Amino acid sequence: MKIVNENLEMVDYDKENEKKEHIIKDTLPIKLGLIDLVYTMNSDASHKMTFIMIAVQLLSLFVSVILQIIFYEFKAIIAIVGMIISVLLMCLVVINTKISSIALKKANEHRKLISDCIDTLVSDSEESNESSE
Repeated sequence: MKIVNENLEMVDYDKENEKKEHIIKDTLPIKLGLIDLVYTMNSDASHKMTFIMIAVQLLSLFVSVILQIIFYEFKAIIAIVGMIISVLLMCLVVINTKISSIALKKANEHRKLISDCIDTLVSDSEESNESSE
């Protein structure tokens, strides 16, 4: 159905409604993309780093055991060095986890802020479309 707007222009009413629905439908993929971005950032940074530190910790354990078998005279020194390396890497894993949780909270705050901005833009767009009709 065609109508005349306040500028005395012929406007197809059905197409205007379709544009509004199209704008609303387009916001859902954007919001899902933001959620996926936050998850990807967290998994890329935190999970990979933690995995690498734990792998290095296991590697140092195996090297320590092998060196203790080979160099039996220095068994105590090798065990102490291996223990120190394990404790340091364990502390790094804990620090990485804390930093990751703080970064995830910040990323979720930013996601929420961007999502609210998108909602505001959509509502402003709807209001401007309604006022133009």
